[in-house]
Amino acid sequence: MKITGRRKVDSRKAKGVDQQIIERQKKAIAERGLDALIAISPENVTYTTGMVVPSQSLMRWRHAIAVVTAGGQVSMVVIDMEESTVRAHGGVGELRVYREFVEEP
Repeated sequence: MKITGRRKVDSRKAKGVDQQIIERQKKAIAERGLDALIAISPENVTYTTGMVVPSQSLMRWRHAIAVVTAGGQVSMVVIDMEESTVRAHGGVGELRVYREFVEEP
């Protein structure tokens, strides 16, 4: 899979990411000896990032994925048409973008 966009942002300047949620997720990751937590359902992406990816709940095959590492970094994989929405929301440490019908997340 070719990722078309990549940009790092300081997740400590998060607008919508609730650091208490991230801390609970970090604790769960550590307790289970995992490297990361991956959220893919619209509900869990919203819970993790604090934002609703508009097209994801309408078209569930249009994946937005949130990843929280053991260190608490929040990253996302989103479709190109949602890129500007996610960037405007902020709080995502790394954003990967894919093109619908050309690439799969």
